[in-house]
Amino acid sequence: MSKRTSLSARLILLFVAAELLLIGVFATGSFLFSRRRLHKSFDTALRAHADAFSTLVREGKDGTLTVTLTEDSTSRFVRKRHRDVFAVFAADGARVDSELDVEPAPEWATYVEKRQFRAFTIDGERYRGILYPSHATLEGEAPGNKAKGSRITIFYAGTTHDLDDDIEDIQEFMLIAGGTIILLSTLAAFGITKRVLKPLHDMTNVAGKIDAVSLNRRFVVKRLPSDLQPLGKSFNELLARLEGSFDRERRFSAEAAHELRTPVAVLKSGIQAALITPPDQVRDREALQELLEDVERIATLCESLLIVGKPSSSRARDVQISAQDIVEVVMRVVDSLSPSAERVGGSIRVHTELDGDGVVLRTDEDSASRILTNLVENAIRYGGDGVEVSITLRASDEFEAELIVEDNGPGIPPELEQRLFERFARGDESRTRATGGTGLGLAISRALALADGGRLVHEKANGGDGARFVWRIVLLA
Repeated sequence: MSKRTSLSARLILLFVAAELLLIGVFATGSFLFSRRRLHKSFDTALRAHADAFSTLVREGKDGTLTVTLTEDSTSRFVRKRHRDVFAVFAADGARVDSELDVEPAPEWATYVEKRQFRAFTIDGERYRGILYPSHATLEGEAPGNKAKGSRITIFYAGTTHDLDDDIEDIQEFMLIAGGTIILLSTLAAFGITKRVLKPLHDMTNVAGKIDAVSLNRRFVVKRLPSDLQPLGKSFNELLARLEGSFDRERRFSAEAAHELRTPVAVLKSGIQAALITPPDQVRDREALQELLEDVERIATLCESLLIVGKPSSSRARDVQISAQDIVEVVMRVVDSLSPSAERVGGSIRVHTELDGDGVVLRTDEDSASRILTNLVENAIRYGGDGVEVSITLRASDEFEAELIVEDNGPGIPPELEQRLFERFARGDESRTRATGGTGLGLAISRALALADGGRLVHEKANGGDGARFVWRIVLLA
């Protein structure tokens, strides 16, 4: 598995790549602009030389053309290296005079209406020339007065050796300057990136020191840059949630051990008593029956702990039950718990408004039976003598159905409402133990409801007294 590039290296590479692009665009543009300006200056000089050279052409009275070179102009053509060259053409294309060792392209020796710039080579030396239409000066007139002279074409060219050297110097300078800038900026980017990422490295060091026994540590958000403060706050909130989860799990483990300790102690003492007493078939059978009840209580508690301990995602499957089947589940629960209600002088009433034709809910018989049993048992256990339990099944809208369990008892104590669905949450501890409650029924019911995408909530009873639990179930059809 290849090692991924670090964030600092990515930032540096990104910075260098962006800088290369910008410098490349700038250098290319500058180079092209400079080269164009040099060529333009060179062409301007050629045009000035050609115009000046045209004043050296004289037209005699007989129409003949002659070229009279001055000392200054002669020096340009007699240099052995990098000399200028020229040619003078009459209107008919005939060459009047020239200083050319090698003929340029044949089209140079033509009459032109407008000036043209051409590049060519003489003995491997690069030249650039101009074809410049002008007029010859008449004999007897002042130089430069060419209004009445013959139409001629001046070809004047100079070597581009110095021009090419200047362009190469500019190119070399840009390459050296660009490379130096990139090198220096890369070093600067390394230092800047290291400084910019220092808060992240500090956060990493702090996070690396946090473990299960130091979840109370937090990042100092005010010391972070403004861009990292939301990240620091999110980490602190995450740590707070983790700390709360660990605290709840520790309490759960302690409470589970506490709940298991009593029945295990009773089971142990019963076994010890049976071992030290003389054998008696009747007494031993009664003792075994009592021990079996203790074992069943432990098994029920362990099963409840397993259900509460499972994550909601463990039931991520397409469970479903029809409206008719859930009504049957409700009736079975009512039949099984009616004797318990009657023993305290109470009763259980069922009212359903759910249309059974084609209605499907997202839950199953086992979950529905366990949730409803827990809710009704709680109502009977805490509702007091003469408690009346009402079960209502209805569709709240096109997406949800509601199963409501309501009683007319004393209701939920205010101090218990905030932790009603927590594991081992109890109101009257002595009464709960006397009636066999473990404090896990509502926690199990909510866990099962959430696992199927539904919700289990506690609401105020319509009459003001009593408890009211609403199980909202997802409708599939």
